[in-house]
Amino acid sequence: MSWVTVTGFVNYEYSVYSSGNFGVRSQNENPAVQRDTERNINLQKQYKPVALPRIKYNIAFKTPHYFGPEMGGLAPLANWQLAFTGTWRKGGYHTFGNNPSIINNVRWVDSWGLDMRGSKTISLNQFRIQIIADIYNILNKKSLSTAALGDSYLVPGVYDMYQESLHFNESVYEELGLRHIAGDDKMGYYRDPGVPYQPLKYTSRATGLTQPDPKTYYYVGDVADLQELFPDDNIPEDLSDTERYVQYVNNEWTRVDKSTVQKVLDDKAYIFNPVNESFLFLAPRDIFFGIRISYDF
Repeated sequence: MSWVTVTGFVNYEYSVYSSGNFGVRSQNENPAVQRDTERNINLQKQYKPVALPRIKYNIAFKTPHYFGPEMGGLAPLANWQLAFTGTWRKGGYHTFGNNPSIINNVRWVDSWGLDMRGSKTISLNQFRIQIIADIYNILNKKSLSTAALGDSYLVPGVYDMYQESLHFNESVYEELGLRHIAGDDKMGYYRDPGVPYQPLKYTSRATGLTQPDPKTYYYVGDVADLQELFPDDNIPEDLSDTERYVQYVNNEWTRVDKSTVQKVLDDKAYIFNPVNESFLFLAPRDIFFGIRISYDF
């Protein structure tokens, strides 16, 4: 009796990489712009040796030459090969902030992918006909492409707006001495293109903002400021994070409902996606078909 053959392998790679820049990559004829460029530590950062493990695995199924029932002299289930190849890579390190003594304080999201190859061989006398199908990214997984963010040297504004919109772990901001809305985001997180953008920003006191943006939800760090703005709401000291948001509407401050805030957080609607969304995801599912004909003399 013939059986389906199953083979496969798993490779684990533990690599250490280091990279960086010495000085800046460009010189600007405007001295003021050049000084700003030289002061930006992100343009001169160096990455010390860090470990980036990854895994590659494969599992293949093959039916024998004589397998299954025959139909019209052909065996539809025979001579099939189906192979799946997957990869996983630990997210790399990234430096957030402009402190030269703090590097590699955030990480990129882990990446993974799955490809498939299927083939069927048909024998007709001395002829062998092999039909092949290759499917890359079979699950059509979306991964943010850095091409959408542009070159951090040429268009640092877009790159910075993306980073600033993310909610990193609170320890990241504490180490940098910054006040920011905290969360569990990583570099590589994105807002689904179908979700409208809703910016969120941190402010210690809403009353201290001179030109508040009506489109932005502001997280107020000082509960006393909220108590001053809304004296009739009996706001407690132990206010939850989702109840601290306000919006400037029709020249006055209003509180944002916590369910609205929670939906913004759940949908990642606060993440700034580049305007050119056609470059957001550059590795969609690709399907290729081929045919190979051979003759046995």
